[in-house]
Amino acid sequence: MLGARRVVAVMLMAPLVVTFAVAVAACRADATLLDDGYLRDRLHDADLYARAHDELTREWVDGYVGDPDALPERLQAMGLPADLDARARMVELVQALAPVDLLERTGDQSLGVIPWMTGKTDGFEVTIELHDGLEATFGHAPGEPSLFQEAWLDFEMGDRMVTGFINRATERPEADAPSQDVGARGEPRDEDPAPPLTTEERAVLDALLAERLPDAAAWWDEQLFAVIDDLLPYLTGESDELDITISFETFPELALAFSDMLGEDAAVLRSEGWRFTDDDLADRLQESGDTTMADVDRALAIFRPGGTTFDQDDFLERMQSERAKQRERGENVGADIMEVRQQVSNVRLALRWGTVVGAALLIAAIAFLGGTRWASRVGWGAAALLAASGLTYVVTSILMAVLLRSRLDEWVEEQDTTREGGVGEVFRVRAAEVARTAADDIVGGMQTRALLWAAVAMIALGLAIVWPRPAFRDFIRRVRGTPPPELPAT
Repeated sequence: MLGARRVVAVMLMAPLVVTFAVAVAACRADATLLDDGYLRDRLHDADLYARAHDELTREWVDGYVGDPDALPERLQAMGLPADLDARARMVELVQALAPVDLLERTGDQSLGVIPWMTGKTDGFEVTIELHDGLEATFGHAPGEPSLFQEAWLDFEMGDRMVTGFINRATERPEADAPSQDVGARGEPRDEDPAPPLTTEERAVLDALLAERLPDAAAWWDEQLFAVIDDLLPYLTGESDELDITISFETFPELALAFSDMLGEDAAVLRSEGWRFTDDDLADRLQESGDTTMADVDRALAIFRPGGTTFDQDDFLERMQSERAKQRERGENVGADIMEVRQQVSNVRLALRWGTVVGAALLIAAIAFLGGTRWASRVGWGAAALLAASGLTYVVTSILMAVLLRSRLDEWVEEQDTTREGGVGEVFRVRAAEVARTAADDIVGGMQTRALLWAAVAMIALGLAIVWPRPAFRDFIRRVRGTPPPELPAT
């Protein structure tokens, strides 16, 4: 009977080794790949944010400069300069508006989604604040130009915009009669809001380009800077009301050129100018269809001190809104995000704790099946733990530390030598480095824990071997100061 029990105990060694190895790997993965603090440290070590921020802003600027069609349709006639100095200056502006610490802070907080999705935390919170960047880019002391104004004037953007929008207007087909714009202020424009120009209107605009372009450009610069100076206090929360106006009294002919960009009829621009208020902004946000942007105060909070927060409730609200839109369009609606989160959490808990409990139960079963007394049971359990931890260390060292590391090294080298430029390359190379570091940490952690458990098993096995020996028990009694038991009288 004892022999059969010990055969079963030996047979349980195979599942114990697998369960123990999975338990050690799951514990390390839970402490590394599923821990936002660990991931944050690795991303900073790899300098991913700084590199990505630099490449991202450059690629973003190059995308708009190299392809004017990438701009919103109403702004495609801006005439952005494309030389290297101008691109570098525009990159400087974008990086001032969205500095690298904004990317780092937002990225670090966004990593909290991982432990939330796996059930380790009850929520996450991401704060987005553009206040400091907005002030650094557009703010200025009285009489001093802002960083944006300096770049705008250096690029002669007023000249470029006036020229570009006049040329765009004059390229439209000729009309038989003067354009009559009848749309009321605030009403949606037609699909083609800019009517064709007559021969007389074209002549007026051509004459302005030939004779009054510098004055017109200076006028537009003045109008634009005034709009920004009025808009900035409202965005940053220093003013509760917004009411900005562009008067075309000085250059009424430019109403023909800018009517399309401003979304207003040329006749209205000539007579009343262009006006935009906080009520207009609220209407535009409501029309966007975004549930988050529909709340004006929350939409503007991103520009104010402290910024705005996005947490798990906002995430779930947005997901539910998207699911509702998919249902309305008759599209297939995927699984509910909370159901997915619960399933992921169950898998994590099963791997994290289920394997630990399973390994403990297997060790206990081997101990009671193989041993007859407490000392022998401890010996069998310790031997089982020693075998499982030793094999885990060997397998980890050979298969993972050698084969996996060599593959990761090859991958990192391949990514590093494949130079394509842009954000994709930065993320690819840095992600490969982060993956290699994470693999090293997981493997190293598994080896360390395997060795620690092996040491515990060896101590327990040694005690199980020497404990039954009389000499050892006498040694323990002497250490404790306990007298030896009296021999029975004969």
